[in-house]
Amino acid sequence: MLWLGYFLFSFFLSLLFSGAIFWLKNKLQISCSFRWGGVAMILTFIFSIWLNPELTITQPIIFLILGLLGALFFGLWDDWKNLNWKIQLFFQIFLAVFFLLGGLEINYFSWPWGGIWEIPFWELGAGIFLVWLISLINSVNWLDGKDGLLGLLSFFGAAAVFLVSLRPEVNQPALAILSILFLGAVLGFWVFNFPPAKLEAGTSGSYFVGLTLGVLALLSGTKIVTTLLILILPLLDALRVIGERFFSGQSVFSRDEKKRHLHYLLSDIGWSERKIIFFYGFFWLLALWPELFWKSRQSKALWLVGEILIIILFFFWIKRQKNRSF
Repeated sequence: MLWLGYFLFSFFLSLLFSGAIFWLKNKLQISCSFRWGGVAMILTFIFSIWLNPELTITQPIIFLILGLLGALFFGLWDDWKNLNWKIQLFFQIFLAVFFLLGGLEINYFSWPWGGIWEIPFWELGAGIFLVWLISLINSVNWLDGKDGLLGLLSFFGAAAVFLVSLRPEVNQPALAILSILFLGAVLGFWVFNFPPAKLEAGTSGSYFVGLTLGVLALLSGTKIVTTLLILILPLLDALRVIGERFFSGQSVFSRDEKKRHLHYLLSDIGWSERKIIFFYGFFWLLALWPELFWKSRQSKALWLVGEILIIILFFFWIKRQKNRSF
């Protein structure tokens, strides 16, 4: 019941903030205010953390809050001015360095078949962390091209971290609280984002989800495989699009003007928005299966490999279907 109370507090606070932004959007008639959903999520998450009696505000949490506040203001700026990729990348690198200064880093990996690989020097770990965080931010940002997908991803990502944090060998109740507050903040916004959307997450919302999931994965003890079980689909989709841009001579950092991302391709072959959401939800439910029922790291690693193979085959099937329809 305690977890439910934390979730409901965050959920209804997010509903309140999202509703207020929706009202302001209609009242002020500011075009970019349609993309202010991230403001509601970030403010909800920060207030929920600050007001939670069980949470001790540690240094990593302080840096997470400050980083999210930076993402909020940067996101509003981007939604207003439509900033170019160079400014976006600079800010993402700045955020990664900021978190490194706050003590968040990747300094080891646990092998599925036993043993630990200690990263030999700090610079390599810092580079891996930088790639990890920037990859998550951008893959989540690109996923937000269809209404409802961001909330769905957040639900399964938060559920995975929540389940991991409650396991006896991890036993991190503070992390469980953070993940359940994150879940409430996103689902309160999702009420306004489910098709047809009344609000979009915007840049600040995409940064919020990518940053928070990336940081929570590290706070749980570098449980990157657990996070990848959920995020591998948008990450592989992002890699595929980057590869297509590179081989076609287009900048890999440019916006997706040709709508190459998976959710756009599914629309092109005739899938409705609700069918696309159901597909992603079903995939992420299957991806969560090992975390629900298996404890073996080997099983999770094999499941992840299976996911990768299925996704690659699915990409080929989509391309074949699209070629047939033209």
